[in-house]
Amino acid sequence: MVGSLANAAQIQNGVMDAPGLGPIHYAAGAVTVWNETVGGWLRKLPTNRSNPYPAPDTENDIAHGGLRAFDCRNTANPEEIPPTGTGAPSCLLQGPWWFKGKKAYYPRLQPAAR
Repeated sequence: MVGSLANAAQIQNGVMDAPGLGPIHYAAGAVTVWNETVGGWLRKLPTNRSNPYPAPDTENDIAHGGLRAFDCRNTANPEEIPPTGTGAPSCLLQGPWWFKGKKAYYPRLQPAAR
C-alpha cells in the first residue's frame, strides 16, 4: 500500500519549461494493476513471488530462469482472485546465501569494525 501511494504521488513530479508558458507539470508514470494490487489478504496469494532479502548479485538470476522467491510455501494457498496475464511463474526458491563468511537467509546487523 505504501509503495503504491508513493508511486502515485510522484506521477505529477515531471516538469517541463514550455515556451511562452513557463514550467508546466506533466504525468510521468503509469499505474499498474494486477491481482496482487488489492491488499488485505490474510494469506499470501499463490501467485506471489516476493523476496524482501535478495541475495548478493541476484540480478544475474534474471537471465537464468528468473528471480528467486524468499519462500514457496504460499503456492498451495487458495486462489482468492484470478491471476492477471498468463498466470504465475514457477516458484524458484532462493535458499540461504553467503555474505562475509556467514550463511544466512537474510542479512543480520553486525557491529561496525573499529
